[in-house]
Amino acid sequence: MGAVHGSVKDGEIKAEYGDTNYKALMALVDRNYPKAKELAAQTANHENPTYRKASLWISTLVAKETLSDEEMEPYYDRVVELGDRVGSVEDAKVEVRLAERDLKKLRKQLKAN
Repeated sequence: MGAVHGSVKDGEIKAEYGDTNYKALMALVDRNYPKAKELAAQTANHENPTYRKASLWISTLVAKETLSDEEMEPYYDRVVELGDRVGSVEDAKVEVRLAERDLKKLRKQLKAN
């Protein structure tokens, strides 16, 4: 998930993924899962495909941190459907783990500032 990778500046995240997804990401960083899920849902069907992708990734990370492995399967399927470098459920699981790792880094960065 591009918004989570590295130490991207707030303005760059907002510009690329939209203000609502930015707020959803910050809620996810704060572990406010209901708010993150609600905000991400607002852009799930957005006309901008980048906003839709960000929404899916935020929703997937919320699910990864709150659901069982079995309940994650539909999310992995959606990541595969997205098609970006992810050709199988196994690839999706790897990408989600990488995004989760980046989320943890972001939490540490923001806590340090």
